Amino acid sequence: MKNSGVKNIAIGIFLILAIFAAAFIIKKATTSSTAPHTIDTTDTVLAQPTAKESVIMGKLNCLSFKSGEAVTDDNCVMGLISDDGKSYALDTTKLTIISKTLAVKDEVRAVGVLSAPNSSTDEGTAFAVSGVLQARAIQKATQ
Repeated sequence: MKNSGVKNIAIGIFLILAIFAAAFIIKKATTSSTAPHTIDTTDTVLAQPTAKESVIMGKLNCLSFKSGEAVTDDNCVMGLISDDGKSYALDTTKLTIISKTLAVKDEVRAVGVLSAPNSSTDEGTAFAVSGVLQARAIQKATQ
């Protein structure tokens, strides 16, 4: 009789531990592992511009050279061609939101501070651009 009591207690402790372990695993699986300083975007929540920012809709594409040099895969510098046909260099140093998979020809919505091309930079001297967008967010355009 004494052995069955110890056996029942052991089974009870085992079941309680199993329940706690299962609860811990479920909680761990549903908790985001994203670091607090990163943003995991799903393209369903669009970045909203601040008062100083612009929103440019268009396609990612290689920027054209002022010299007329042919653009190839080897010399492609990614830029943004807006829906109205203007080209913009992208400064991505302040980028905090980006869609996980972006490629040339993707329709995007870019949010950031727009400035005139700077003639002291490569983008300002080599490429035919209307401006430079210091992008904070680049997301696939929603359909």
